[in-house]
Amino acid sequence: MMILAAVIAALVVVGTVAVVGRTFMLKAMTPNFDWSPHFPGTTPVVLALTNKLPRRNMDVAIIRRATIKPYDVILIRPAVARAELLARAVQTLQATRHTFGRLPAHDSIIRVESAGVGLPPRMDEAERWVDSLRGARVMWLPGVGPAQYMGLHVFDAEGAEAPASVGSDPAAPYR
Repeated sequence: MMILAAVIAALVVVGTVAVVGRTFMLKAMTPNFDWSPHFPGTTPVVLALTNKLPRRNMDVAIIRRATIKPYDVILIRPAVARAELLARAVQTLQATRHTFGRLPAHDSIIRVESAGVGLPPRMDEAERWVDSLRGARVMWLPGVGPAQYMGLHVFDAEGAEAPASVGSDPAAPYR
């Protein structure tokens, strides 16, 4: 009986060490979200594949954070990750920034509706974003947790050129 208790205790310790070790490893892979280099007329945003959205009834959401970098994060559930939804989310973020400012003054959650009139602009880029997200490795995203994500620089002005995609290296726009 004592041996069984010792084995169970050892398994619990090993399991706890594995979970803690994985968490530290993910946190160690967190990129620095400083905003350099800054491309003129753009503001960074992070696209993230995760099931940890602010509300259960959302498939796509934009979270704007006043005090946590990255300030703007577009969250999308992996099961519904499609180019149209990401393009619509970027379009929604651009409209939000145009109305409320480039940088958030307070924390907010913006629901992105999946249905809209016609296709949103930047569908070609959005196809590549989905592919890059699906190929990205899981890393720690502050305020979200472990997720596959990538960074973009989104133009601030409406009607500007397409967002500058930086590929699957999520830290690239922040180095």
